[in-house]
Amino acid sequence: YGGQSVVNRAIVNQIMIPALQPQYPDHSNWNFTASGSSAFQAVLSAVSDPGDTIYHPVYGWCAFPGIIMATGRKMATYPIAPHDVGSWIDIDWLRENHHKIDVLVLVHLWGDIQNVKEVRDIVGPDTIIIEDVAQCPSLGENMEFETGKYSDFLIFSFGMFKSPGSIEEGGGLAYKGEQYKEFFEAYFSNGITRELISNTEVMAPICPGTKEYMSIAEAAACVEDMKIIKETGVREQRTKIAKSFYEALGPGSGIG
Repeated sequence: YGGQSVVNRAIVNQIMIPALQPQYPDHSNWNFTASGSSAFQAVLSAVSDPGDTIYHPVYGWCAFPGIIMATGRKMATYPIAPHDVGSWIDIDWLRENHHKIDVLVLVHLWGDIQNVKEVRDIVGPDTIIIEDVAQCPSLGENMEFETGKYSDFLIFSFGMFKSPGSIEEGGGLAYKGEQYKEFFEAYFSNGITRELISNTEVMAPICPGTKEYMSIAEAAACVEDMKIIKETGVREQRTKIAKSFYEALGPGSGIG
C-alpha cells in the first residue's frame, strides 16, 4: 500500500483513468494521491507561492482552509449565494471582485454542482479555478453539468463516505495544463514544493501522505462504487439530506 513502486502506480492508472477520464474529457492528466487533502496541497504548490491569496468559500470542506494556511498561503473567504444549501459562489460579489482573484476554489458540496461556465465567463481565462468534486458522483450528473470543462484542476477524494467511496482512503487530481506535468512528476517523486524547484525557499509538505498514491485495492473498489452510484442516483439523495438538515437548523440557529 502507498504506491511507492512504479508497478503499483501503473496498475492504479490502468484501473482508474479509463473509468474517470471519459467523464472529464478536458482533463487528460492525472495523479492519484493518499487523500483529497494531499491532492489539494499539491495543486496549491503548483499554482501559487507562499504569501499568495487563495479564495475559498466561507462554507466548504473543513480540511482545505487548514491546508491553505499550513502551506503559507493566505486565505480569503467569499460569500455563497443567499439561502443556498451548498457552497455556490455569490455571483453578484464575484462580478464586483473578480479582478483581484488569481486562484479560486469552487466546492460542489453535497453533490450540488454549480455553474462553472458562469464563473469562468466572469473571471476570464487567467484566473486559476480549482474544482473540489470530492462529494460529487463521477458519472452522469457531472457530464450534464460540464464539471471540469471550464476549470484548470479537479480535486477528488475516495474516502469511505465520499462519492465514489473506497474501502479506505485515497484521492486524486486531474488537470488540463501540460505545463504542470514536469512539476507534478518532481513533486510526487520527491515530496517537495515548487520553492525547491526554483532554488528559493524550501517548504516540506505539511499534509501526511503527499508522496503516496492510492492502492490497487482502493482503485478497484472505486470503480465498483461508481457503478453503484450510477444506478442509485446518489447526488439526488445527498442533496435531499443536505436540504433537510439545513431546514432543521433554521435561520436563527447561528450556524453558518
